[in-house]
Amino acid sequence: SIFEETIQLVVSHQPDLVLLYLGMLSASMIIPAIVLSTAASVVIVGMSSVASVPSQAEDVLMAVDALLHKETLLQDFVPIVSALYGWPKFREFSHPD
Repeated sequence: SIFEETIQLVVSHQPDLVLLYLGMLSASMIIPAIVLSTAASVVIVGMSSVASVPSQAEDVLMAVDALLHKETLLQDFVPIVSALYGWPKFREFSHPD
């Protein structure tokens, strides 16, 4: 199952950050399992495809370190990760002509 595979990947690879789609039915169970199964702290960034998350999903919202909207993932991911890890602002990259 996706639940078991997700937990196994986290346990095997011990990532610093996990990007998790909150639309998965098992998201509310995966997050606590990730936290309990890792020795080190892991940052969990939730991704949602809806503008407002239903009230029954508030427990999931409280468990993530940051929340991104699926449509703005490409624009928001690096700044959010930078803020979570205290990295300096990235300068805009310019291509040589």
